[in-house]
Amino acid sequence: MEPQERPITEPRPISSIVSEQPNLKVSTTTATSKKVEEVDLTPEEQAAVLQAGRQAKAIRQKNDAYWQRILNPGANWSPSDLGSWILAESKRKDAQNLNPRYVGPKGFILDEYSQAVFDLLCMYFTNHPDFEKAGQYYDQFREGRFSLEKGIMMVGPTGIGKTALLFLFCDNPRQSFTVSPCKLAVDSYEGAETSQHGKSIYDRFTLKSDVYGGRFRAGQGGRAFDDLGNETIPAVLFNKKRNLMLDILERRYEIGSEDAGITHLTTNLTTQQIEDLYGKRIRSRMREMFNLIKFDPKTPDRRE
Repeated sequence: MEPQERPITEPRPISSIVSEQPNLKVSTTTATSKKVEEVDLTPEEQAAVLQAGRQAKAIRQKNDAYWQRILNPGANWSPSDLGSWILAESKRKDAQNLNPRYVGPKGFILDEYSQAVFDLLCMYFTNHPDFEKAGQYYDQFREGRFSLEKGIMMVGPTGIGKTALLFLFCDNPRQSFTVSPCKLAVDSYEGAETSQHGKSIYDRFTLKSDVYGGRFRAGQGGRAFDDLGNETIPAVLFNKKRNLMLDILERRYEIGSEDAGITHLTTNLTTQQIEDLYGKRIRSRMREMFNLIKFDPKTPDRRE
């Protein structure tokens, strides 16, 4: 008699077989692990195992610290760390003639007039809580209420180093940013070839900027508008007039820093001049958008 061919069936999970055997007791401890636990080690062997474990942990910690520096550089920097790095970078670029012309013919000058502002920016761009307490330390800022949730607005006469500070701090561990002169923004808009092109230029200035390179590899970041009030008002495109910087600031206020990035600003204008050129509403909104940092009026012109 020929043997009958048995049908092929899928293998059954062990769990289903065990569930059909109520009297079967299954140990959760394997024989192998039980034997390992029962192995006695000499003091020398215990010391060797402990040393190997410590070495392995030290390697893991070193690797974790390395990738933390790569993926999130500057995360644990103090204000003094950032200040030292910025001054060293400024000297390096000055020696290689790489500093932008805005830094001035003599490079960045840190003295009694710029020290307080420089210290504040170091606190701000490392997200240090002392920034919000700065009024306790500097008499010239005592009237302001600083917040790390706002951007920076530097106010003072021409040539005292506001633009230089923007370029020095644009690469920072908090949120890097692009510096955009207000005049250049308006000139770009007025030079648009079509209305759609003009709209795309306007849109570009209202959203996060592309920030590549630099130590902190931001990808996308905020935007600093330099020298508010130096641009053409109104901007004209195909016979249509608009106050472009007013519209940009209003739009960035409405979008918020989550989508637009943090907004920073420099200007030579007084509060009244800002209101005259841009209106009461934006002047009021600026209090919500910016930490107002005023330079000492005795600060000398760095361009002379």
